[in-house]
Amino acid sequence: MNEQVLTYLSISQGYRGVAFNGQAYNDNTELTFAEPEKLTSYEIGLKSEFWNHRAVFNAAAFHYDYKNQQFLDAFNLPGGLGTGFRTVNAPKSRVDGAEFEFQVRATNDLQIMANLGLLHSKYVELTLHQGPGVPRVCCVGNQLIQAPDYNAMLAIDWRFLHFTAGDLRLYADGNYYGKQYFDAFNTERDAQGAYGVANARLSFESTGKRGWAIAAWIKNITNRQYLAYALNQKDNDTGLLGFDYSLVGEPRTYGADLMVRF
Repeated sequence: MNEQVLTYLSISQGYRGVAFNGQAYNDNTELTFAEPEKLTSYEIGLKSEFWNHRAVFNAAAFHYDYKNQQFLDAFNLPGGLGTGFRTVNAPKSRVDGAEFEFQVRATNDLQIMANLGLLHSKYVELTLHQGPGVPRVCCVGNQLIQAPDYNAMLAIDWRFLHFTAGDLRLYADGNYYGKQYFDAFNTERDAQGAYGVANARLSFESTGKRGWAIAAWIKNITNRQYLAYALNQKDNDTGLLGFDYSLVGEPRTYGADLMVRF
């Protein structure tokens, strides 16, 4: 280690206690319990500063071993009553990944930030039994729920005008996410493909510790349509209701706010 570079290696373990399904509303078969979840994490990385402390670069690579990972599973209720939910364990699952972070103060008025995350996740042992008369489904090799292969972010924080009374600033960011699944079966029709969302905020901030700020902002500038969550209820082993449920992400929204510091 020196004044500008720090390297590290860590091995840690985490534990989550026994879980039960708190939304067993429709049938007694939904009242289920899951074994404790255990995670062993291995991580190696570095943290660095350079260019006279104006720039930061951090990187990390990690490996997660899960035992009895807990998640909520949909299944077909007895008697054709629709979709039920139960808490189950994936006996073994694994995640390998890397993260990179870069920040630079290009000028006294402009800061640039970027992040990149890479992920490879899979179930090593998982077979789901969805009810009497329904074949067991092997999910070995499938991607973990809501675990995209990559995600990236690029942002700027720019003070583009300076007055005696305060500063005009622009903050803008773009976020990009890889394909993700919402169930352990990796149901393709409910999967969300890769997508990006951009946001911006324009503000005037008065000088001094005490003062005020006024801002106008917009989220999801391009009004990108994407799924935040999806639930398979159409298949024979997940409800046989003839449709799937999905929750769309927040559309383009905009507004203004006023903040007073005192």
